[in-house]
Amino acid sequence: MGNDVIDFSEGFKALPDNIEIKDSSIHGQGLFAKEDIPANTDVGESHLFLMQEWDGETWGRKEWMRTALGAFLNHSDDPNCTVSLDYVIGRLITTKSISAGTELTITYTSEAMEAFGGY
Repeated sequence: MGNDVIDFSEGFKALPDNIEIKDSSIHGQGLFAKEDIPANTDVGESHLFLMQEWDGETWGRKEWMRTALGAFLNHSDDPNCTVSLDYVIGRLITTKSISAGTELTITYTSEAMEAFGGY
């Protein structure tokens, strides 16, 4: 992926075509499948590592930022997705087949959050 160019000629899409944001019975709003999604599908970028405020020696600000995918992920003790880290990008990957209308979830365990530096 690293050197891919994003084509915004048809406008920016915060979410893939097969995902929508709806009210969630878990908490607030969540991500829902608009169509069946197979297991092991790369849904897209959920988190990006941001580095700002370079003083010539160190970065003053380093943190994980959520994309629209990451911002609406709710916790489940039996999640159907995981966030796979690839250097500075967190990618939302389905771990199970997800039926249309089903909410996409991850786990918020302390072990999972440690991957994001306690995020």
